[in-house]
Amino acid sequence: MRKLNMINALKTWWLLQYLFVAFLTNAQNPDIKRTNHWYFGHFAGLDFSNGSPVPDTLGQISTLERTASISDTAGNLLFYFGSGYQTNNDWCIYNRNHEPMLDGCGIGIEGVSTPRDCAVFVPKPKDDSTYYLFTVDGWENQFQRGLRWHEIDLRLDSGLGGVVSKENLLFAPATEQLAVTKHCDGNSYWVVGHERSTANFRAYRVTGAGIDSVPVISNAGQDYGITQQSYNLNGGYHLVFSPNGQKALVQVVWNYRITGLHEQMQLIDFDSQTGRFSNAFDLPVDTTASHGFFSPDNLKVYFSSCYRRPCRFYQFDLSSGVDSIIQQSRTIVFSSDVAIESDGQIGADGKIYLSGEWDYITSTPNPHFLSVIESPNEIGAACNVQYGAQPLGMGRATQGLPNFVSNFLVGDKPASCQYTFNFYPARDMYEMLVYPNPADAQITISGNQLNQDNGTVRVIDMTGRILSETKLMKQEQEMTVDVSQIPNGLYLLELQTKNSQKAFRINIIHSKTLSK
Repeated sequence: MRKLNMINALKTWWLLQYLFVAFLTNAQNPDIKRTNHWYFGHFAGLDFSNGSPVPDTLGQISTLERTASISDTAGNLLFYFGSGYQTNNDWCIYNRNHEPMLDGCGIGIEGVSTPRDCAVFVPKPKDDSTYYLFTVDGWENQFQRGLRWHEIDLRLDSGLGGVVSKENLLFAPATEQLAVTKHCDGNSYWVVGHERSTANFRAYRVTGAGIDSVPVISNAGQDYGITQQSYNLNGGYHLVFSPNGQKALVQVVWNYRITGLHEQMQLIDFDSQTGRFSNAFDLPVDTTASHGFFSPDNLKVYFSSCYRRPCRFYQFDLSSGVDSIIQQSRTIVFSSDVAIESDGQIGADGKIYLSGEWDYITSTPNPHFLSVIESPNEIGAACNVQYGAQPLGMGRATQGLPNFVSNFLVGDKPASCQYTFNFYPARDMYEMLVYPNPADAQITISGNQLNQDNGTVRVIDMTGRILSETKLMKQEQEMTVDVSQIPNGLYLLELQTKNSQKAFRINIIHSKTLSK
């Protein structure tokens, strides 16, 4: 009977592998409709509810740079955030009726500040009634208010929502950089800001339990304390994740006209499992470069330069994965004697929409439109940049568009945790052996990859929760992991060292269960 139960358990194991891989392959992103409603600029807006955007002038904000908005998973507007004339330039959350939310004004940002990345809404995992608003301060206030969070309860005010907790400080001073992407578990989130005068990114995880106030800190890329010596705003002007969260684009040096320094833009890797940044390298940009952004397929980066006419709009191709080839791939995809872009954002229709504040040639305001990249996944000029293609009605574009969780912007399911699927007996190219599998009380790991300092072995469940963690010791080529207290089920055994990360799929079936 014990042998028969073990065979059945193994059959179940292989079926779980098939279903799990099929789920990752076929699942679609249920959150794309959260981006249906955009409010930005001077009373400007777009509504993507019917597929193609139409102007929406019901918005009540008048904001220079980025704003924040969010809809529910059915595409219905929930609320948006910005400053407005009707509220004496206070920063307010507006509900779906375009009225200031209950206790939702005067929060997060000083009235005079215009932070570049501004704010972003994040749904609380596994709670349809709770949302967080994250905000950063601007250079006008010397960045002192830092990165803060505010909690919204959608059940208040007859379902219009109200702020129940606000001005909760995570750290200060912070730069104007703020971006959010999903954890690779597909449920929780990473909210990322940057310290004002160091090279430290700070990533805060948001789970069903709330906001973890202890950040993952990555010392990576440019030291902002060096660049800001030439100008107060240098060192952290813009941060944006690729839709899959695996890379980020970072703008460090800004405004050649004031500083005399060339712009500096870096591409950097992000591990959406650990929350860490690494491998930053510079992209060759012009003397001036506006805010960059990614294509929906994660393989292109765009930015524009308009210090001298004609203004140029550039594309980088990231598909090679090789730094030097990426740097050499810079291609002009559009050239014009007018400004073509101050910000870019992916629409629910897969196109990229570009804001532009004025006409550089005539100096006459002409902002009642957005430009459009019709096919942003295509190489070079085939991406098809159309200047002034999207009307805004009486709304007026400025320098920013709404800030969203990066993964909400595309139709595919966000990138999942990437593991090597090795089954029993689990052996990889480095001759790592993991046994027994299925396991009962303990698992043995052997192989030369264990012979490293500062490594860890973790047992992780399918929600991304770490159930056990064991440190590696140098000169050790075999170790055991106690799994006796972990319930029966399917798990990942992750081996992480300084130079590599790999994982094995394990099944835990305790002997008492098998003998029944």
